[in-house]
Amino acid sequence: MPDIHPDHEAVRSELSKPEHELPNPAHPELKQLPPPHIHWLKRIGLWVGAGIVAIVLVFAVGYMRFSWQNDALLWLAKYIPFPVAVVGGDWLSYHEYQTDVPNISSFLERNAAPDAADKLGLSQDVYTRRIILNKMVGESVLNTIAEEKNITVTQADIDATYDSYVEQSGNATEVEKYIQQLYGWDVAQFKAKLIKPQVVQDKIAAGFYADAKKETQGIRDGVAKDAKTFGDVAKAKSDDASAAKSGLLDALNTKQLEEAYGDAATALKALKAGQVSEVLETTRGYEIVQVEKTEAAAKKADGTMYTLRRILKAPNFNTWLQDTVNTKVKESRVMLFEPRFRWEAECGVQAKTEPACDPEADANTNTQE
Repeated sequence: MPDIHPDHEAVRSELSKPEHELPNPAHPELKQLPPPHIHWLKRIGLWVGAGIVAIVLVFAVGYMRFSWQNDALLWLAKYIPFPVAVVGGDWLSYHEYQTDVPNISSFLERNAAPDAADKLGLSQDVYTRRIILNKMVGESVLNTIAEEKNITVTQADIDATYDSYVEQSGNATEVEKYIQQLYGWDVAQFKAKLIKPQVVQDKIAAGFYADAKKETQGIRDGVAKDAKTFGDVAKAKSDDASAAKSGLLDALNTKQLEEAYGDAATALKALKAGQVSEVLETTRGYEIVQVEKTEAAAKKADGTMYTLRRILKAPNFNTWLQDTVNTKVKESRVMLFEPRFRWEAECGVQAKTEPACDPEADANTNTQE
């Protein structure tokens, strides 16, 4: 057995070396063995991690395959982003979906037709969940449209809309009580779940009408340069029934003109025959008016008779939005993980007990809802 006593010559030789010549334990070429307890910590960590993964998988399978809806799953969903659905690349939160069920159910009991669920052959719970899922998918698509149009919604926008709502209602405390009674939400939840989607939609609408006005302005600039083309452009581009007559309207006396155009009537009275108005914003939409001729009315009380041509652009935001959402939904891959429902591109979320999709019947049902 070798001598390892400190008096041994080899040991004394090593100890006598200058510090810079001693072996460097941090040198990358020198492998250091970890303390024995590290191995056990790693093993425990691996087992704990595997256990957590197993629990998550068990609950995921139970939820997606067997419709588990229990407190343990709901608690776990706070920390694990279980999706109730995926729209394109957007994961819709199971936790948000599940916590909304009692609130929306309470709202529907107060506001929906008593037999709305029965007409579809659904239980009240399934009927409620169907509405929530369709709402979540719709809002996801709405957010996608907003992103494509570079529309952003800030907390200040949301707060301003809520403050306007309170101002119209009169009393903040009463509004809070009403929200609690109607939905079971506090103000922050109300803002997130209802006010924010409304602000997103309002901003999309503002952009839609701005684009429509810009398009109308382009048409106006074209006919203003060459007024002789007005009738042909009206026939091709007007949304009015008068398009079939190249935009020609029935003659209006002074009073009728003022009733039809309100404050804009003053500007129209100043136009000479052949001249084209600026873009007018009326209850009908955006209008461009050309004066065909003016003449004294047969009755003095009627003032002047105005023969006009009109190009009307009547943008319908609700129709456009519905068509756009439907198109986006069809383009996106929608996957539902709630086993009681299926997805149909034509009708949206359908309970598996419902018959095959009928878009017209579903549209009527949605209108009633």
